Amino acid sequence: MKRIQYWIIGVMLCLLLAGCGRENDVEKAFLTQPEESAKEETEVETSTWYVQIDGAVKKPGVYPVSENTRVFEVIKQAGGVTKQGCLDGVNQAAKVTDAQQIHICTRKEMRKSRESKPKSSAEEGKVNLNEADKQTLVTLPGIGDAKADLILTYREQNGKFSSIEDIMKIQGIKEGVFRKIKDLICV
Repeated sequence: MKRIQYWIIGVMLCLLLAGCGRENDVEKAFLTQPEESAKEETEVETSTWYVQIDGAVKKPGVYPVSENTRVFEVIKQAGGVTKQGCLDGVNQAAKVTDAQQIHICTRKEMRKSRESKPKSSAEEGKVNLNEADKQTLVTLPGIGDAKADLILTYREQNGKFSSIEDIMKIQGIKEGVFRKIKDLICV
């Protein structure tokens, strides 16, 4: 009986000593797997956006994209532009936003659009907040380099301004600055 007890104690000591000095791989895998799995799921959720593209593309639809995807990449995913498609007026270098809809016009639609929207004389000579570059924005009173950068960043992250009043969403541009520039800007 004592021999069996000594034998069991010896086996247990061997197992214990064999495990000393190194981590238990099984325990490590079970302890770290849920955390790593949760991190991966979170990363996938936050970095996958969905963009709809329609109009004159070969495969219109909703496409999963990453945060830094550009419009030209979505057009490529959609099989490219059809023969009737017209990329005039499409900023292919722009970054997409989550839930954005991209419409590629046909040449006929683009022609109709240009004919039906003549620029009003009131808008001529104004700075278009949705199209102006930094050099043009800094020509506005009260808009320096820093505010121009904020306007460009806002546009990149939120899309086009829907009204000239939206410029007051930019940090540092409130009523006073808006009053100075409201007659000089358009969207």
